[in-house]
Amino acid sequence: MGSSPQSISNHRPSQSLTVRVDRAKIKTHGKPALGKMLLRLHMYRSTADVDGCRAYYEALSKVHETHVEWRQTVKGLLQSWAERAV
Repeated sequence: MGSSPQSISNHRPSQSLTVRVDRAKIKTHGKPALGKMLLRLHMYRSTADVDGCRAYYEALSKVHETHVEWRQTVKGLLQSWAERAV
């Protein structure tokens, strides 16, 4: 998985999405990254920096083309389960 605590692979022909998480890296990579993000949001809130916070949050929540493909795959799976009453 490299240095990232997770990897995601999308196999379009079979419409499958595989998410792998390296549990050992949650404490060493995930927790510090989440803490840093929350601290930054807290600082924007505490200083009432609306413009800075908006720019930061919009960059975090931007949907990239790859994520659109993942969303379509997951939506298709959920729709299939709903149709089959799974």
